[in-house]
Amino acid sequence: MNETRQNPSAGRQLAAILFADIAGYTALMQKDEATASNLLRRFQKELEKKVAENNGNIVNFYGDGALCVFPVPIDAVRCAMELQTAFGVAPRVPVRIGLHSGTVTYEGDKIFGDSVNLASRIESMGIPGAVLFSKKIRDDIKNNPDLKIRLLGSFAFKNVEEEMEVFALANDGFAIPKRKEMKGKLQPESNLFNRWLVSALAIVLLALTGWWGWGKMISTNDAGDVVSTIAVLPFSNLSTDPKNEFYSSGVHEDILNKLAGLQNLKVISRTSVVKYRDSEEDLKDIGKRLGARYIVEGSVMRMEDQVRVMARLFDASTDQSLWSEEYNSTLSDVFGLQSSIAQKIANTLKTKINEKEKNQLNAVLTRTPEAYDNFIKARNILNASRVPYEKLKQAIGLLNKAVAADGQFNEGWALLAIAESELSAQEREFDGKEEEARLAADRAEAALQKAQALNPESAVTLRAQGYFQLKVKEDEISALRSYDQALEANPNDYETLLDQGMMYIYMGKSDRALSNFTRAFDLNKENGFVNYMLKTGYDMSRQYEKIPPLLELLLELEPEKTHYKVEAAYFQFLADGSLESFHAFEDAVQRVERTEKCDTRTVQDNQAVVAMVNGDFESYFNYWTGTWDRHHASHGNWSCPMILNDETNQARLLIEYGNEKLAAEIIETAKTSATRPINENSVCIFDKQVLEPKLDFLSGDSLQARRKFETMVSKVMQNNKFPRGAVEKMVLLQTADMVAPDRVYDIYQEVMNAPVSIVGMEKICADPFTYPNLLKHPKFLAEVRQDGRFVGFLEHYDLHRRGLIPAGHHHHEEGGNSH
Repeated sequence: MNETRQNPSAGRQLAAILFADIAGYTALMQKDEATASNLLRRFQKELEKKVAENNGNIVNFYGDGALCVFPVPIDAVRCAMELQTAFGVAPRVPVRIGLHSGTVTYEGDKIFGDSVNLASRIESMGIPGAVLFSKKIRDDIKNNPDLKIRLLGSFAFKNVEEEMEVFALANDGFAIPKRKEMKGKLQPESNLFNRWLVSALAIVLLALTGWWGWGKMISTNDAGDVVSTIAVLPFSNLSTDPKNEFYSSGVHEDILNKLAGLQNLKVISRTSVVKYRDSEEDLKDIGKRLGARYIVEGSVMRMEDQVRVMARLFDASTDQSLWSEEYNSTLSDVFGLQSSIAQKIANTLKTKINEKEKNQLNAVLTRTPEAYDNFIKARNILNASRVPYEKLKQAIGLLNKAVAADGQFNEGWALLAIAESELSAQEREFDGKEEEARLAADRAEAALQKAQALNPESAVTLRAQGYFQLKVKEDEISALRSYDQALEANPNDYETLLDQGMMYIYMGKSDRALSNFTRAFDLNKENGFVNYMLKTGYDMSRQYEKIPPLLELLLELEPEKTHYKVEAAYFQFLADGSLESFHAFEDAVQRVERTEKCDTRTVQDNQAVVAMVNGDFESYFNYWTGTWDRHHASHGNWSCPMILNDETNQARLLIEYGNEKLAAEIIETAKTSATRPINENSVCIFDKQVLEPKLDFLSGDSLQARRKFETMVSKVMQNNKFPRGAVEKMVLLQTADMVAPDRVYDIYQEVMNAPVSIVGMEKICADPFTYPNLLKHPKFLAEVRQDGRFVGFLEHYDLHRRGLIPAGHHHHEEGGNSH
């Protein structure tokens, strides 16, 4: 490519400037890297050929775009025509092209000037297949009869006193954008590359205070100060090396974190805005969808030891640009650049900032590029919704490199303390890793002490302190205090809100837990774990009626996740217990559309519920078998306790349905699996001893099963950790129904009233095959009759009398079941 890039004489010259880029390239790269790379190679190859043939020079390639200059405008236009004609042939390349002419300044192999800015602005207003240009270009080419030209209208550009007319090539085969499309992309700019640099990737700062209209996007805090809503989309990586994507993501997240530390800003989390990377949606639509009053776009270009960042702030309710700027710095001073951007945004929004917050805005994480690179690579790993064991250790290795390069790196030490705390907690659950867990705990404490010595009051240090106290020391009260302090320093930290919410669950304070989960959801509506915790909070407090509206809202955000419809119908049934709601749930299960993002396991679990109620064991068995196989596969075929529990329940059903041969095979497999050590593949972990009474009972030793059950009750009921405590209590109740039916109602009462529990009367009624003895217990039935909701449903299906086997169903002979 380099042979096309010539170095013109230094100084000022007249030139025709051509900007070109591939529309939607980054989104395609994420979806299909091979196809995107092939299109980029074709784009660059065609430009090198056509630009040279038309007497032009490629000044530079920028990621998926290029800046070119020509001595005369007609050559630039002819080149643009040839390019779009070539790109229109399969495999089609969706390219936008914009042209302008004027004076440019050459400095080495770079060019500068307002003419360059205007050309980039015109290009960004285009659509794939179009050639747009200014009036200056039109005036130079209008006497060429083979060129058809269409005026698209006049548009206002920053630093230009009068509106500028923009034209499009209207020859057959060339796309022509509508004025509405162009105006939606028109935002005032300043400095070199402006909108073109911004368009490849986006920085969007979006703040969230409400869903239902612009008027709800500004609120007040407890002190009565105005709180603006703002949030951040990923930064564009305009570096020539796509591997620098990690760097643009790091710069973006650090600016977001600085803004999130301001009490009078509500900042949407990083995970909520990831889906809007390179989005071409109208800013008003994005703002309304995310509940964001203000949006910032921008980009990052890293060149050797230099970095350039563009940022622009918009009022999404009016589509008005409030501020834009370009910043240039060395890699070692990128944090000064981030502080300047965050400070400018806060000032533009007239955000009230106290002295402590001002110091946080101006804080420098590190001036060592090597430390920052390793830190943000590690942080990108740890930002995933689930971090596998090996990935966790990889992140720890990167963080150790970061703090080795800069021993004064507070954020690096704090994140290392969190990662080592998590490693220690995981290894403590694994069999045979007690020593490794102890060493990880020691390393976590050492890293935390480093962070505390450097900045004991920073939000990240306080969160690391709380995480260490929770995961390593298992001191919930101290962790709660640390999280309170962390939220004072950064009220927009949804992860701290979630951790603290789980502390409230342990303490039996479900209302406060729900308050935290709701605040986290307001900040981060599209984060799967946040949604899960809010739903779990409603579930544990048995506020089932609040779950369907939540799921319907999530379905609006992500229509492809069609399993939300099934879940919403199920929880509506739990909420009112009516026969009508069950039929609606049944209908949702049968009609659900299996999209790419539909959670098949959730659908099949609910299909099994419907089959159980209808006494259709054959269908239930098929649904369960598929779930079992997928669960095994998701753990690398390494059995974990949750699978073993499912297997014991299934064996019980098989025995009742007369297939004792298959039941015996499952029991033996479960026994063998229960002897295998728990390790990093055993994701769904709880104490395997909780399963022993079931295995003994199903093997014929009911006395041993009862003894183990009675020993286990106190231990399980004292475990209030989430989610293990909740899962173990559920397994305890299932065990009581199987092993100690005379105790099942008392155990049910204890479990239902425990602070960490996901069992309630409603779920018992909806799960007749798992709790057949409890469902027939006189005290339980009296409770159901007093409540009134499920009476009609139970009577219709005769569930309170039939037990495991529906009336009229004959047992299979041993081995007779085809499964």
